[in-house]
Amino acid sequence: ILTGKVGSAPITLKLGKRNPDGSIGGSYFYDKYRTPIAFFGRITGDVLEVEETTGDNKVAPAIRATLSGGGLKGTWTGNGKQLAFEVLP
Repeated sequence: ILTGKVGSAPITLKLGKRNPDGSIGGSYFYDKYRTPIAFFGRITGDVLEVEETTGDNKVAPAIRATLSGGGLKGTWTGNGKQLAFEVLP
């Protein structure tokens, strides 16, 4: 379980175990709403790239972050916006 922010909004993130092929899944929620948002993607080296699973044909928001000091730091991109993303243990 990691906590941090997307932009200025506090979030809580649960990252699943990394599969042998580098794929990974998990979920996060905005602390204000507490509605889980599932994601799936992969880890390549120290870079995590995941997309939210929306269940429709829309372009899904994505997170691209680098593993750093036990946490993740990068960007969240979606809905025409790009926001800072950071979570720590």
